[in-house]
Amino acid sequence: MVNPFFDNLDETLVHAWRLIEQGVNDPRVGAHLPVIATVDEMGFPQVRTVVLRAARSATREVIFYTDIRSQKIKDLQHQQHLVMQFYDHAQKIQVQLKGIATIHQQDAIADQYWQKAKPHSKRAYLVTPGPGEKLLRPGNGLARDLSYRAPTDTESLPGKKHFAVITIKVSELHWLYLAPFNQRRAKFCWLENQSLTAEWLVP
Repeated sequence: MVNPFFDNLDETLVHAWRLIEQGVNDPRVGAHLPVIATVDEMGFPQVRTVVLRAARSATREVIFYTDIRSQKIKDLQHQQHLVMQFYDHAQKIQVQLKGIATIHQQDAIADQYWQKAKPHSKRAYLVTPGPGEKLLRPGNGLARDLSYRAPTDTESLPGKKHFAVITIKVSELHWLYLAPFNQRRAKFCWLENQSLTAEWLVP
């Protein structure tokens, strides 16, 4: 059975953003760990899972963190366009966002989110060498004792220079209801003048 709001584009959009926003603070829902897709310098698509850190329907923004040394930063410096995809298994809903990514590092926005980050999250920015670099033996790039505990504020501070916040300004939202029966699909686009177009598509 199709939920009533799945036959109304306005209500479908509201529900899609509600699903995304729920993922910010609830690790049990699919939206907490979206997948992002970028394009590298060679033109190959690159896909990764990230942690959703903020979502604002009013400004059409979503946010995640990364290490400034990571390959995804190089990808975004080459091509700002990014796709983020969510899947909620319980509701059988897929939401895909397309937009322009902005990198924040050692600025007011990065400082704001660094203060919000939990100690165990800050630990990720202390790895040496940086993400994706070769290791001579198995390891995680952390000092041995930090592999099993969160760093103190003082210990985490050297990692702050590696901390980056990625904000995505959403220009398209694609919504797909993947139930066994009565599937639905919708597309929402925000034009340069900020006006919204919405339409149903064949699932």
